[in-house]
Amino acid sequence: MYFVFFLFFLFALIPVLSIGLLIRYVIRKRNATQPADIREKAQRKLDELKAKLKPWTNQSFEHLSPHPMITSIDGVSMNRRHGYLLGSQNERQLALSLASKAAFEVDEFTVFAHSQADFQILTKRKYATFSKDGIPLGSYTFNEAICDASGQAVGELKIKLLNGLTVDDRENFHFHFQSGLKGYMPNISNITTDGLIDYSMHGSHAFEVESGHQPTDLEKDLLLCLWVLLNSSSWTT
Repeated sequence: MYFVFFLFFLFALIPVLSIGLLIRYVIRKRNATQPADIREKAQRKLDELKAKLKPWTNQSFEHLSPHPMITSIDGVSMNRRHGYLLGSQNERQLALSLASKAAFEVDEFTVFAHSQADFQILTKRKYATFSKDGIPLGSYTFNEAICDASGQAVGELKIKLLNGLTVDDRENFHFHFQSGLKGYMPNISNITTDGLIDYSMHGSHAFEVESGHQPTDLEKDLLLCLWVLLNSSSWTT
């Protein structure tokens, strides 16, 4: 009787121990990984993906699709993602690779590129910095200012929340630059019951300009960084 009870206890204990050892392995591996290693892996993956990109033209920005394609999520802790953001004809216009995706939105590193330039995003909680080809481009503080490389505020981006944790999927992401440029980026959570975006309500492009001039080169680069951030960061995913 005692032997049967012992066997039952042993078999019940094995799954618990296995899960505990797996969690310990993931944590130890993560703690042993250096930021430089994470960034190097992300860049290597991006370099692979860039080979399949369509050439970036002056019209590419205006024709980016509001619905991206993320092709893969790797790792037990979801600490690596990579894929493409598409054009309106489903062509691969932007490649992205995110590393160090943790349970909380800290220390995420994302690289993305079109055929003409590479961009880098470093996220720490509710603050993100942007670079282009290794040169500082600007930054964004969650629901506060969009800044240029000097730290000067040049605009704002509003992300409405249902509560302190959940993005309101009934709301789009509205931007307003001091230059007068005003518009929004469709929230891809706004979908119909058949899984397709309601373009009549939310727009058929990644960037919908409501008023003001066409975006400057700096505004385009900042909006690209923000769009990739919203489609890859723990902030909204």
